[in-house]
Amino acid sequence: MERLGCISAAEPAVALLPVVGDEEIGQQFINQTMKSSVKGANGNEQEEAKGAGKVEAGLDDDDNIRWDEARRKRNMDKGWAWAVLFGAFVIHAVVFGIAMGMGIFYSEFLDEFHRGPVATSWLIATHCALGTLSGPIGSILANRLGFRPVTAAGALIASLGFVLSYFATEFWMLFLCFGAISGLGLGITYAPSFGILALYFDKRKTAATAACSIGIGVGMLLIPPLERLMISSLTWRGATLILAGITLNMVPCALLFTEHEQAKPKAAPSFSQSADVSLFKKMSFYVVLANFFLMGAFQIFMIIGIRFAMDEHGVSKDNAPLLISVQGIFSICGRLSAVAIGLNRWTSGLATRYTLFHVGTFLAAVSIGVFPVMPTFLGLCALSGGVGFFLGLRYALLPSIMIEIFTPKRFSTSWSYGMAMMGVGSLLMPPLSEWTAQLAGSSRGPFYICTGSMLIACFGGLILQYCLQTLKRNPEIFALSSSSLKNSVKSQLL
Repeated sequence: MERLGCISAAEPAVALLPVVGDEEIGQQFINQTMKSSVKGANGNEQEEAKGAGKVEAGLDDDDNIRWDEARRKRNMDKGWAWAVLFGAFVIHAVVFGIAMGMGIFYSEFLDEFHRGPVATSWLIATHCALGTLSGPIGSILANRLGFRPVTAAGALIASLGFVLSYFATEFWMLFLCFGAISGLGLGITYAPSFGILALYFDKRKTAATAACSIGIGVGMLLIPPLERLMISSLTWRGATLILAGITLNMVPCALLFTEHEQAKPKAAPSFSQSADVSLFKKMSFYVVLANFFLMGAFQIFMIIGIRFAMDEHGVSKDNAPLLISVQGIFSICGRLSAVAIGLNRWTSGLATRYTLFHVGTFLAAVSIGVFPVMPTFLGLCALSGGVGFFLGLRYALLPSIMIEIFTPKRFSTSWSYGMAMMGVGSLLMPPLSEWTAQLAGSSRGPFYICTGSMLIACFGGLILQYCLQTLKRNPEIFALSSSSLKNSVKSQLL
C-alpha cells in the first residue's frame, strides 16, 4: 500500500479521492477505461456498453491504482512536498537535539541519585535507544493508522514522559518516565516523519533526505546549550518541563503532512504486510542491520564524552556543551555537503555516495579514538567537530543508498528496522563500556570500544557494496547449474 507516510510493498494500493486540479488525469483514466473495455477490432457493442457502465459507476480497482500512482508522481519534488520536508526538518531537530544532549543530564543524575556510572549511563542509554528501537512500532502503526496521527501521538507521549520526570523522587521512577516513556514517544514520532520523504521526493530524494537530516545538526547546535542553561537556572527538574513544551511543537509539524485525503481501504493490511516481513528473506538486509547495530556504539561518545572532558581535562559544566554545539555546526556542514553532492549530476552517482559514506565512517571512528588522548580543549572541539562533519555526511548519504538497495516502497520499514538495531547497540554498549572501564581501571576504554565497533561497521559496509555492485555488473558470476538457485541468490542479495 502506498499511503502517505506509510510504506509497505506488500500492501494493496488505495485510491485517492478526486480533488481540484485532477480533471485532466481523471479524464485520461476514463479514456483508458473505455478503451480497455473494448475487445476486438470491430468494437463489440456489448463490451462498449460495459465500458460505458464502468465509467458511469466509477473507476475499477486497477484504474484506481493507476490514478493513485499518477497523482503521487505528479506531486513529487514540488509543491506541498516542501512543506512536508519542513515539518520533518523540525522533528529531526527536536528529536535528535534532545537525544544528543542527554550527556548533560548524565552528570546531574549521577550527582543526585548516586547510582554509579553504569546504572546512570543505562538510564541515558535507555532514553536514546528507545528513540530508535521504537522505530518499527511507529512504522507499523503508521502503515495501519496513518502517518499524521501516529506522529502527533508520539509527540504527546514524549511530552508526557518529560512532565512526569519532574515528579520523580526515586531512580526507578526517573528510569521509567525520562528513560522509557519520553524515549518511546520520540521514537514513534521520528520513524514515520522520515519515511514520508520517500513518497514525496524522487529525483531529489538524495538532496531532500540530506536537507531533512540537517535538522539533526541544528538541534545539536541549539538544544544542548539550552539544556545546560535551563539546568543552571531551573535545575534538571525545571528543564524537563521546558523539554515537554519543546516536544509539543512537533504536533503542528505532524499536521503539515495533509496534502492528500485517502479513501478508506476495503480491508486493513495484515501485520506481515505492515511490517514487510519479506525483508528478512534478504541477506543484504541482515548486513545492513549489523551495520546499524555496530554504529550504535557512537552513543558511548555522546554519553561519556562530556563527563570525560570535565573529569579528565577540567572542562567546566558551562563549556562542556560547546563540544556538542561544535559537533552540531560541523554536522550541518557535512549534511550540506551531502545536499550539494545530491544536486550535482557529476557527483550524485551511487559509487560516489558509497565512497564518501565509507570515508565518513572511517574518519569519524578515528576522531573518536584520538579524543581521549587530546590534551587541550581546543583540540577536543576540533575532534568533536570532525566527528560531527563525517557522521553528518555519512548519515545524510545513507537514506539514498538504502533506497537504492531496498526501493522507495520499502525504505521507511527498512530504515525503521535499522534504527531499531542501532537502538539495541545504543542500549547495550554504553553501560557495557562503563563496566569494562571499571574492570580495566581506564577511563579511555569506552572510546576505543566505540572506535572498534565503527571500524567493523565500515568494513562490513565495504563488503556489502562489493557484493551488490559485482552482482549488478556481472550477473554471470552466479551462473549456477540450477536456475532456481541462481535466482534465489540474486533475490537474497538484492
